[in-house]
Amino acid sequence: MKKHFVRLTLFLTAIFLALVLTVINNRLGEPELAVRHVQKIIDREESAAEKIFQKVQTETENTPYIFEGISNRMIHERGFHAFLFYNNTLTYWSDNTIPVEKDDLLNIKRDTLFYTGNLVSYCKYYTWNNYQLYLLTPVKQSFNYENQYLKNTFPKKFRLHSSTQISLDSTIGLPVSNSSGEFMYSLVLSDSRYSFPGFQIAITICYFLALIFLALLMLELYRILPPFKDRQLLRVLMYGVDMALLWIILQWIGVPGYLAETKLFDPSLFAHNNFISSMGELLIVTTLLFFTGYAWFTGLKVDSDRGPAKHVGNIIISAALIAFVIITIYFSLVLIYSLVVNSTISFDLTSLFDLNIYSIIGFLIMVLLLAGSWMMMISLTRYLMGACKKRQNYLIIIGVILVLFLLGGMVIPGTYPLIIIISTAVFVIFCTLEYYFHEDKIDPGMAVLVIIMLSMISGVILNHAVSEERDSGMRMMAMSVSNQRDRIAEYLFEESVDEMTGDLRLQHLARRAVYNSDREDELKTYILENYLTGYWKQFDYQVTACDRFVDLSFDNQGAVMNCSDYFGGILERFGVETFGEHLYFINDSSGLVSYLGKIPLPAPEENMEPVTLFIDIIPKYVQEGLGYPELMIDGQFESPTDYSGYSWAMFINGSLVRNVGDYFYSSKLARYVETEEKDIFLKHNEWYHFLYHAGEGMTIMISRPSGMLIDSIAPFSYLFLFISMVVLALYGIYIISRRDKVFKFTTRNRIQLFVTGFLFFSLAVVGYSSVRYILVLNNDKNRENLQEKAHSVLTELEHKLSNEPGFDEELYDYLSSLFTKWSNVFFSDINLYNPGGDLLVSSRREIFDENLTSRRMDASAYKALALDRKTQFICKEKIGNYSYLSAWVQFRNAENDLVAYLNLPFFARQSELSREVSVFLMTFINIYVLLIVIALLIGLLLSNIISKPLERIREKMARLSLGGDNEKLEWFRDDEIGALVREYNEKVDELALNAEKLAQTERETAWREMARQVAHEIKNPLTPMKLSVQYLKRAWDDNAPDFDQRVKRFSDTMIEQIDSMAEIATAFSDFARMPKAQLEAIKLNELLKSSISLFDDSPDIRIELNLSDQDTTIFADNKQLIRVFNNLMKNSLQALEGSRDGHIRVQTWREEDTVMVLFADNGPGIPSEQTEKIFAPNFTTKSGGMGLGLAMVKNIVLNHGGQIWFESNGETVFYISLPIFRG
Repeated sequence: MKKHFVRLTLFLTAIFLALVLTVINNRLGEPELAVRHVQKIIDREESAAEKIFQKVQTETENTPYIFEGISNRMIHERGFHAFLFYNNTLTYWSDNTIPVEKDDLLNIKRDTLFYTGNLVSYCKYYTWNNYQLYLLTPVKQSFNYENQYLKNTFPKKFRLHSSTQISLDSTIGLPVSNSSGEFMYSLVLSDSRYSFPGFQIAITICYFLALIFLALLMLELYRILPPFKDRQLLRVLMYGVDMALLWIILQWIGVPGYLAETKLFDPSLFAHNNFISSMGELLIVTTLLFFTGYAWFTGLKVDSDRGPAKHVGNIIISAALIAFVIITIYFSLVLIYSLVVNSTISFDLTSLFDLNIYSIIGFLIMVLLLAGSWMMMISLTRYLMGACKKRQNYLIIIGVILVLFLLGGMVIPGTYPLIIIISTAVFVIFCTLEYYFHEDKIDPGMAVLVIIMLSMISGVILNHAVSEERDSGMRMMAMSVSNQRDRIAEYLFEESVDEMTGDLRLQHLARRAVYNSDREDELKTYILENYLTGYWKQFDYQVTACDRFVDLSFDNQGAVMNCSDYFGGILERFGVETFGEHLYFINDSSGLVSYLGKIPLPAPEENMEPVTLFIDIIPKYVQEGLGYPELMIDGQFESPTDYSGYSWAMFINGSLVRNVGDYFYSSKLARYVETEEKDIFLKHNEWYHFLYHAGEGMTIMISRPSGMLIDSIAPFSYLFLFISMVVLALYGIYIISRRDKVFKFTTRNRIQLFVTGFLFFSLAVVGYSSVRYILVLNNDKNRENLQEKAHSVLTELEHKLSNEPGFDEELYDYLSSLFTKWSNVFFSDINLYNPGGDLLVSSRREIFDENLTSRRMDASAYKALALDRKTQFICKEKIGNYSYLSAWVQFRNAENDLVAYLNLPFFARQSELSREVSVFLMTFINIYVLLIVIALLIGLLLSNIISKPLERIREKMARLSLGGDNEKLEWFRDDEIGALVREYNEKVDELALNAEKLAQTERETAWREMARQVAHEIKNPLTPMKLSVQYLKRAWDDNAPDFDQRVKRFSDTMIEQIDSMAEIATAFSDFARMPKAQLEAIKLNELLKSSISLFDDSPDIRIELNLSDQDTTIFADNKQLIRVFNNLMKNSLQALEGSRDGHIRVQTWREEDTVMVLFADNGPGIPSEQTEKIFAPNFTTKSGGMGLGLAMVKNIVLNHGGQIWFESNGETVFYISLPIFRG
C-alpha cells in the first residue's frame, strides 16, 4: 500500500479513537451512569460487610480481641473502618485514621450516614450476644481544610468529582439506596465531572499521534505531487509554511474541550506568551518544528544544478535561508530557556525527586527542539555547500551572518540572556564544521559526538535558567521576608470586627474577664473558636480585656500600669495602621512580626464602662521538620514557592536580629559587605547569598548552598543519557518501519552494542541497587534514631514521674508543659495514651483538635504493647496521604505497673534523604556517563582495530577475480585473523594457478569459437564470389557478346563482398581488442543529453528524457559510454521501425553509492527463449549484423565497474548501474 494511504489511515484512526474515547468518557461521567456505578459499589460493599460480620461472629466466640483474626485482614483489604464493643467496652478498632468518640458510636442503633470529623461514611450496625459491631464504609473525606496531604475526595472506586455533595434529603440530587431498597443518601453532582486518568492519557496520546500522522501524511504528499516532486527547496519551504498554517488553524480552532481541562494545557503549569500559553501548545509547536526539520533532512539534498553561488540572487537566497535557520535555532533555545523560567515544573537535576511526569515531557520537548534544529542546519549546510564549487564561499556567507547575529544580540537589548545567542552561534558553527569535515555520514562515532554537543548546549542553557530561577526565588523570598506584614490577616481581621462588636456573648465574656484574669482563657477560647479559625491557626494569641480603670501588673518588674495606657503607648510608639482602624502592625525593629488588635466593645448599659479588647497576634514559628507543620497549613494559604533548603537572616542597623535555616550567620552585617546597593549577590563560605536592603535600617540576607562542580555537570550527564535513549528509541522505530531493509549486525556493530549495552545495563543495575541500599540504610537509621529518642524521652519521664501510680487530670497541664519543652529538645512531637489506648496529653493537640486523626492509639501498636506485651514497637502510621514512622513504648512506674503508652511520631526529613540520594545519583551517573563515553570511544577504536583487517580481507575478496591481479595480505600475528589471512593467501595462489589453467583453456576455446565464427562469416561472401568467378569463366569460354558488362558486374560484386569481409574483420578486431579506457570525471546527465540529442529528429518516435535533479559525477571513458548509449538508442529505434506511436524513455536516479540509467522502448520486446542469449557475441535478432553490439555494451559497462541487465514485460527496459565518483 502506498505510504500516503497508510499515513492517512493512521491519522483518521487516531482521530476516530480520540473521539470514541471522549464520547465514552463523557458517557461514563453522566450523572445517571455515575450514580448507577456508585450503587454497584455499595451493593458489593454491603455483600462484603455481611461476610466480615459473619467472620467476626465466628471469631468472637473465642475472644473479643480480634486484632489477629482473618476479619481484621478482610476489613483492611476492603478499606473499611471497624469498631467492636463487648458490653459497651471497645475491644477492637481497625485503625486510628478517623476521629470518632465511643459514645457517638454507641448511640447508633441502625444503619445510617455518619460523620466522624474527617470522613463521611455509611455505618453498618450489627449486634449479637452483648456485641456491637460498627462497620464504616468511606463515602467522602471531609477535613476542615485541604492541602497536598489532606484531600476531600471520594474513594477512587466511586469515580465521582470532589465537588459532588452529599445530602440526606431524598428530593435533592440522585438518591442512593442499600440492597434492601432503603434510602441511604443523595448525591448532588456539579457541572464538573470526574476525569478518568486512563481515558485522559489515552485521548491525549491519540490526538498527538493524529498530529504526527498528519505531519507525515503532508510530507509524503509533497514528495509525490508533481509541482513539488522535483523541486526540493520549494517542497521543504512549502512544507514549513504548511506547518505554520497548521499551528494557526489549531490556535483558531482551539484545543478540544476535554484536552483543555488537562494539566498539560493549564497556563499555571507553563506559559511562554499569548501564542504558546501552555505546555501542551509548546509540545504541538515542538512536534511541528521537529517534522519540519525532518522534512528538510530527508528532502533537501546536494544541489549542483544551481551552480556556484556567485550571483547576487543566489547569495541573497542563501543568506536568507541561513538567517531563517539561525533564527529558528535561536527560537528553539529560547523555548528551552523559557520552559525552565516560565513554568512551575522542576527541571533542577540536582533534586531528582522534585521531577515529575511533566519534567520528563519537558526534557522530551528539549530533545525534539534540538533534533529539529540540528536537522535543519545540517540539511541547509549540505544543500548550500553542494551548490558552491568552493566550500569556503559558504563558510564566508555563514560567517558574515553569524557575526551580524552576534553583534545584533549584543547591541540590541533583549529579554533573554546573552548565553542563548552564544549557544546559537556555537550550535551553528558545530553543525557547519560537522558537515564540512564529515559530510552527512552518521556513524556511531559521529552520533555520539552530536549527542555530546547537544547535551552540552542544552546543559549550559538549563544551568543558566535554573540558576536565574533560583536567583529570582531569592529576590522574591527577600521581599517576602522584608515585607513582614500579613495582608491576608489584616484583611480578614477587619472583616471580623463588626461581628465581634455586635456579639453579646463576647461582650459578656470580655466584661467578666476585665477584673478576673482567670476568665481570660475562656474569653480567648471563645474568640478562637468563633472568629480566629482557618487561616488564623498559624498564629498565637494573647487576649486582654481592659476598661479605663483596670491596671496591669508586671511580675518580673514589680510594676503596675494602667491597661489602656500600656497598650496605647505601644500603639503610639510602634503601631502602624493597616487596612482599618482596629489592627496595628507592631514595627519595633526587633525583627519579630506581631500585630495588636484593638476592638472597643460597646457598654450594654449607659452606666457601665465600655470594654476594649487588645489581642496580641504573633505568628507561630515552628522549627523545620518538627512534628506535623505541613499538615497544619491550609492549602489555599500555602506559599506556591518552596523555600526549603534556603536560609535567611534579618539585620537591623547592621546587627543580626533573627535567622532561620542551616547557615550560621555572623552577628554583624559588615562581616559580609558594607555597600548600600539594593541587590547584591555574593559568595561566602561556600554559600551563595543575596543581600536585600529593605530600607529603615533593615537588610535581608537570603542564602543557599552554592553547589559543587558536580551540580553543574549533572545536566549534561542526565541529558546525555536522556537524548541517547530518545535517539535509540527513534532509531528502533526507524528499523522496525523499514522491514524490507534487514539490519546487519556486523562484528563492529556487535562490539559497540555489547560494550554500550553492558554499561547501560550495569548503570541500571548498580544504580538501582545502590539507591535501594541507601533507602534501606536510611530507614534503619531513622528507626534507630527514633528508638533512641523514645528511650531518652522515656528516661526523662521516668525521672520526673516514676512514682506516680497513674496520670489524672491534675497532671495534664504539667505533662503538657514538659512535652512542649521536650519536643523542642528531642525534635519530635510527644503523645501519651492511657492503658486503654485513649489520648491523655500531646505536645501538639492541634492535630487532634482539627480531627486529622483519632484520639485512639494505633491498633497495631495497641496489639503489640497491650496484647503481645512488647515493651516497644515501631510502625508506620498515616494522616491523609502523609506517612510517617511512629515509636511506641510502655511507661511503667517504680512499682512496675503499666501507667501509659508513650508515642513519638517521627517525620523523616524527606528533603534531606532526597538530596542525599540525588547527590549520590549525580556522582554515580556523571562517572558512568564518562565511562560510557570512554567505552564508546574504546568500543569504536577496538571495533575498528578488529574489523579493519576483516574489512581489508573483505575488500581483497571483493576484488578477487579469476585471472585478475589478486594481491596477498600481510599479517604478522599468529591469531585467528592470521589464520584467516594464511588461508586467503593460499587460496590466492591456488586461484592464480587455476586461473592460468582456465585462461589457457578459455583462450583455446575462445580462439576456436572465434575461428568458427570468422569462418562462418567469411564463408557467406565466398559462395557468391565463387559463383561469380564461375559465371565469368563460362562467359569467357562462350565468348559471350556482353562479356564487358559481365566483367563490370563481376567487379562490383567482388568489391562488395570484399568490403563485407573487411567489415567483418574490423568488427571482430574491435570486439577482440577493446581500446584502453581513458577515464576522467564526467557529468552523467550532460553526457546523456549530448548522446540523445543525435536522435531528436527520429520520425514518429517520441523520446522522453527524465534526468535526476542532482547531476552525478562518474569516473568513466567519455567515448566508450557514448558508444554504449548510442548502441542502446539504435537498438530501440530499430525495434520501433514502422511504429507510429514509438516511445523511448531515458531516465537516471541515484541509489546509495550508484547511479542508475534506464533505456526503455514500447517495441515488440524480446521473446523469453532469447533472453539468455541477448548478450552473447554472435547473437542477433536482426536480419543483418554480427550480434556484437550488446556484447560490446556489456563489455564496456563491466570494465567501468558497473552492471547491465534488462526486463521485457510489455516494454523492453535496459538498466545500467555505474559507481558514483566521490573525488
